[in-house]
Amino acid sequence: MARLRHAESEAERFAASAMAHREAHSELDRRVQTLEAELAALRHERLQLCAQWFDARDDRDRHQHVARRMRRKLGRLRRRAPLADPG
Repeated sequence: MARLRHAESEAERFAASAMAHREAHSELDRRVQTLEAELAALRHERLQLCAQWFDARDDRDRHQHVARRMRRKLGRLRRRAPLADPG
């Protein structure tokens, strides 16, 4: 009888331990899912920021190109028709 009670006691102890591990595992699964969702959102945000950076760089390059062309054209116009001497 003592061996039976000991075996049942051990079985209950191991069952309680297994339940505690199962609960801890469930909690970790929830945390992992939360962190994975946050990571996905951050990756999406990073992609959006990269796209905005590329767009801003392209806009800057385009405007610099237009400014260079206008500066060259203005220089050619100045060389062709110098300003009248005010004095």
